[in-house]
Amino acid sequence: MSVPSQSAAVTGASTQRARSSGKAASAADQAPAGGRSHGELLHAVGQLDRLLQELERDGVDEAGRQSARALVGRLDELLDTRFADQEQRLLALFRRDADARIRQATDTLRVDHEWITGNWRELRSMLDSIARSYCWADIDALRSAAELFTALVRDHVDQQAALLARASPMRS
Repeated sequence: MSVPSQSAAVTGASTQRARSSGKAASAADQAPAGGRSHGELLHAVGQLDRLLQELERDGVDEAGRQSARALVGRLDELLDTRFADQEQRLLALFRRDADARIRQATDTLRVDHEWITGNWRELRSMLDSIARSYCWADIDALRSAAELFTALVRDHVDQQAALLARASPMRS
């Protein structure tokens, strides 16, 4: 089931304001879309860290399985829906920018999406196994995959924030 992106409402409002003023929506108008989804992604990364701490402390129990199940669903939604939304709305705008540095940073963010998504596939299978009680959990392997995923996500969020900060003054 595809859940509509929360950023669509924000972007829609920005687009409506731009239409009523006769201007096209700028990347700065689109910025809250990336900020909100990245905030949610960082929150999910925090939940992942808490889940790992609980699994290390309590082992795999019903609460851990439920948390893993919820986290898999949430990260699936965020990575599938929100990254696609960013690609279509925000990064597409930046890609057309005249500044070569902005275009290069945009290309880097697109590659980040691929790396994060690829790493998520590996991590997801481990969490899904826990959620479904398919096998015992190798907490060390899970932690290693989660640390890489977390580092990739945090770096990506920082890079996009820097891109938005660079691009916004140019559009004022």
